[in-house]
Amino acid sequence: MQTHRSPAFLQQHIRNIPTTLPTALHQLNLSPKFDIYACCPQCSRLYPQPSPQTELPVTCNARNLDGLECGVSLSTTHRRGNISWQRPILRYSHMRFETWISEMLMCPGMEDSFEAGRPNLKPGSAMANVWDAPYVCAFPNPDQPSFMDAPEDELRLIMMLHYDYFNPFGLMAAGKNRSVGCFFMICLNLPPDCRYNASNAYLVSMIPGPSEPKLENQPMFVGPIVNDMMELYSTGIWISRTHKYPNGRRVRAAIAIKSMDTPAARGAGGFATHSHTRFCHACNATLDKIDCTCLQHFQLRNNESHRAQVSHWGNAKSIKDQKKIYDLYGVRWVDWLKFPWWNPTDVIVVGPMHWSKNILDKQLRQNMAWNWTIPAGLPEDIPSSIQPITELEYHWGSRAFLCLDEANFQKAGLTAPLIHYLCRQRNIYEAGLSSLRLIKDLNQWQRTHSLISEDGSRTPYAIQKFGDGTDIPLARAHFYVSKIPAASISSVSQHTRILDLKQLCKDQNLDIQGSKEELIKRLQASFANVRVPNMPDVAPPTKSNKNSQTTSLLGFEVLDQIQRDMEQTTLPSWIKYPPINFATVDHGTLQAEEMKSLAMVSFTITLVRLWGQHNSDPQLRYRLDHFLNLMIAVCILALQSITELDISAFEIHYDAYLQGLKSLYPACTSVPVQHFGLHIPHYLRALGPSTRYTESTCEQFIGMFRKITTNFKFGDLELTLHREFVMGSRLKGLFECEGFTTPLDEFGEVVQEFLQKHIPSQSKQTWKATHPSEPTFVSDSVYDALQAWSHSWSAPALPRRLYICSRIRLANVTYAPYTTSKGDSRILFNPPGQNIVALLPGQIEFILKEPEGATGESRIVLLVRPFQSLTAEDSLHDLYANHPLIGSAGAGFAQLYYEEMANETYLIEPRNLVSHIATCPFTDPETTISRKALVILSLDLVSLPILILPTASDLYF
Repeated sequence: MQTHRSPAFLQQHIRNIPTTLPTALHQLNLSPKFDIYACCPQCSRLYPQPSPQTELPVTCNARNLDGLECGVSLSTTHRRGNISWQRPILRYSHMRFETWISEMLMCPGMEDSFEAGRPNLKPGSAMANVWDAPYVCAFPNPDQPSFMDAPEDELRLIMMLHYDYFNPFGLMAAGKNRSVGCFFMICLNLPPDCRYNASNAYLVSMIPGPSEPKLENQPMFVGPIVNDMMELYSTGIWISRTHKYPNGRRVRAAIAIKSMDTPAARGAGGFATHSHTRFCHACNATLDKIDCTCLQHFQLRNNESHRAQVSHWGNAKSIKDQKKIYDLYGVRWVDWLKFPWWNPTDVIVVGPMHWSKNILDKQLRQNMAWNWTIPAGLPEDIPSSIQPITELEYHWGSRAFLCLDEANFQKAGLTAPLIHYLCRQRNIYEAGLSSLRLIKDLNQWQRTHSLISEDGSRTPYAIQKFGDGTDIPLARAHFYVSKIPAASISSVSQHTRILDLKQLCKDQNLDIQGSKEELIKRLQASFANVRVPNMPDVAPPTKSNKNSQTTSLLGFEVLDQIQRDMEQTTLPSWIKYPPINFATVDHGTLQAEEMKSLAMVSFTITLVRLWGQHNSDPQLRYRLDHFLNLMIAVCILALQSITELDISAFEIHYDAYLQGLKSLYPACTSVPVQHFGLHIPHYLRALGPSTRYTESTCEQFIGMFRKITTNFKFGDLELTLHREFVMGSRLKGLFECEGFTTPLDEFGEVVQEFLQKHIPSQSKQTWKATHPSEPTFVSDSVYDALQAWSHSWSAPALPRRLYICSRIRLANVTYAPYTTSKGDSRILFNPPGQNIVALLPGQIEFILKEPEGATGESRIVLLVRPFQSLTAEDSLHDLYANHPLIGSAGAGFAQLYYEEMANETYLIEPRNLVSHIATCPFTDPETTISRKALVILSLDLVSLPILILPTASDLYF
C-alpha cells in the first residue's frame, strides 16, 4: 500500500536513471580521455592541444639539421557568424596506459586473468604460450633478474605492440591512396582464449591521414608512447582502486614484442625500407647476398652495434651527412631506443601472418606462375628480359672476363646487361642480383675452372690459352663508338684511349689526325649506318615478347582441376576459404588466411593427385615436393603448440625449399621475405608458437574501423575512429562481465548479439550448446548405447530425455551434426580408451546434452561414425599416405579413406575431439582404388604429428 512518501521515494530512485545518450555514456564510463596533439602536415612535428594558458603556433617552427624552419600552417580558420577560431589541420590522439589499465582493473575477474600470465619455462616440453618460452620469462629488469619477479601486490604486465596503416574508406575507388595509422597493444599476460578480444585491446593512438607520413617522420608519433611507457617500466604507476585491491596497487609494464608487417616494422623501428641495401632488421645481410640461404654467413644485429650506428647518425652535422650514414647503415634514431633493453633482433619479430601470405604469394603467383590464359606444362625458365648485347659488346666482355685478373676484372666497367649475359652463359644464378655480386660469382667461376688462383692472379693455363688481354682496350673502344644511338662524346671519351681510337680509324680507312673528340665524331659518323648484330640468344624486350612464356606450371588445365576440387571440398565454417575465381583480375588480391587455406588444402589435394602419380614427369614431382616443403613450413608456423622437433622440422623443410629455388626456378628473383624466413626459428625458440604473437588479430581490429561512421574528413575521422573503438570495446567488456546482463533480461541478449556481430570476440574456454528449449526422448537404440557408454566409464547414467543439439561451440570453433552442417560435422577424433596415435576421421551423427547432471553439470555426448579405411591392396595406391612428406612417414596429415562410413559408432565427449578435417572426393582416372574414396586432410593446428624428421636426401633437388 502506497503512503504519502511514495512519490518522493520513487523520485529519489529514478533521479539517476539517464535520459540522454551522453549521460548514459558518462555513467557507464565509456567515453575515453585522450591527449590530443596538433600534427604538422609536412614534418609530423607534434604540438600539445592548445589550452587557455598555451597557444598553437600559426606555422610549424620545427627546424631541420640544416637550420631551415618548416613553416607549414598548423591550423585553419573556422567561422560561425561573428565568431572565428583556429582548428588544427591534423590531430594525433593518444590514450595513456593509465587510462586503459585503470578501466580494465575495475572489471571483475580481470586482475586474475592478468595475474595468470607467469613464467612457465620447462625446457624440452611443448610450448603453447609465450610464457613457456625463454624470452618473456627472462625479460630484463633494472633491479631484479627478471621483470616478472615482483611483490605479490604489484602487477607486472608484458605488452605486444602492433602498428599499421589502413584505408579508412575501404575499397572505395577514390580512397586507394588514403591511409590512417594506428598503434595497438595486446597484453600477453592474458590467457590466449581472451587475449585478442577487442574488449581487452589497448588502442594506443591514431596517426592522422590522408596519407602515410614520410619514413623519416614516422618515429615522431612514437614519442608520446615511449614517454608514457618509460614511467611504466622504471617506477610504475599507482592505481588508486581496483576490483581486487580497493586500496590500490602498483602496476608496471613493458613493451616486449613488436609484431607487424615489414614496412610498418621498419618505419616505426627507425630502419630503412626493405629495398635498402641493408634490408634486414635482424642481421647485416645486404641485397647483393639476398640469395644466400645460410644464416651463418651473416652476423646478427646486437644492441651495442645498432646503438653505435644510430649514434653516428645522430651526431651528423648536416642532413647530407645524415643521409650518407643512413645510406650506409639503414638506421636512424627512434625513441624506442630510450628503453635500455631495446634490441631490434629480439623485439621486432617477423610477422607470421604477413610472412606466410607473402612467401606463398611469391611461390604460387611468381615462381609457379599461375595463369588462366596459357596451357600447363614445364616452364621454359625464360630469364627476365635484359637489354640486347651486341657482338662487339660481347667480344669486349668475354675478352675482359678471360684475360683479366680478379682485381682488374672488377674495375673493367662492364655494363650490367653484359655481366648478366656472361653469367647466363655459365649457368650462374643471376636473377635480380647486383652487378657487384655477379662479378664476384664470375671470379669464383674462374677459380673453379683454374683461370685465376686463390690470390686472384691469372694462372699460367689461362695466359697460355687466352693471351695477355692487350686487345681489351681496343675492343672496349670499338663497342662504345659503335653504339646506336650514338653515345655522348664525353661518355665515349671517358671509356676510350686516343691510341685505340686512332687504330679504329686506321681499320676503317679514316683520317687518324686530330683531337680525341674529332676522332670520336669521325668514328661515330662511320658507324651511323652500320647495324652491329646482337647476340643470337638475346632479343630486345618488346610488347610481343614481354610475356613470351608459352607454358606455365600452373596453367589453365591445372587451375581448372584445382577449381573443380575446390567446388567439391568440404570445410568447417571457421576456415576462411578463398573464392573460386582466385588468380584472376576480377578477384584481386587474396587475403592472408585465404592464401593459406588455398595452399594448405586446395593446392595440396590437387597437385598431389596430378603430379604425385608413379608415372608423373619427374620434373613435376620435384616441383610438387618443393611446394610441399614450403607448405609444411607454413603449417608449422600456424601451430598453437610447438616443440623443438617442430622447429627443427621447419628449418629442414624451409631449407629444402630455399635450396630448390635456383635449380627449379632459375629465372625467379630472390626477395627479402625469403631471407626473413631464416630468422623465424630464432623467434619460435625465444617466443613459442607464432600464433601467440601474430599480428592477424590486430588486422581484424583494423577491419572493425570500417564499420564506424565518420564525417569522412581527415583531422576529424581519426579521433572519431579512436573514440568509437574504445567506447565499443568498453561496452563489450561490460557485457562480458558476469552478472551485468542478468538484470537486462532479453534486452541484454539482443545487445550481446549485436556487439558480437560488430565487435567479435572469443568466448571463454567452455562449451556452449545450441538446442531447443525442451529436451526430447531419444530412441531405444541410442538410449541403450548411452547406458552402455556410461557403464563402461563408471559414470552416472544419462537420462532418457536429452537435448538434441544443433551445434556446440568452443571459442570460435563450431561442431555440428552432418544434418546441420556437413563441414562442421567432419572431424578427427581420439576414440575413448585408445592411444592418441590412433586418431580416426569421422562424421558427427548426433550431439546430445543432458538437462541437468547428477554433479550439477550438463554433460555433452557426441555420436560419431568413422570413415572406412582402405584395404591393404588399395592402400598401396594411396598417393597421400604414401607420400614421403605429407604421408604417414612424414607430416602425417593426408590420407585416402572410402566415402562410405564404417558400421561401428563411437560415443565420445568434447574432450575427445581433436580437430576438423577437410574432405574432397578423389578423382581416380586410372581406377587404382577399388571404390570411391575421399582425400582427408587433418586441420589440427594444435600440433603436427611429425614422426620422423626427413633427411636431406629426401628433400633436396
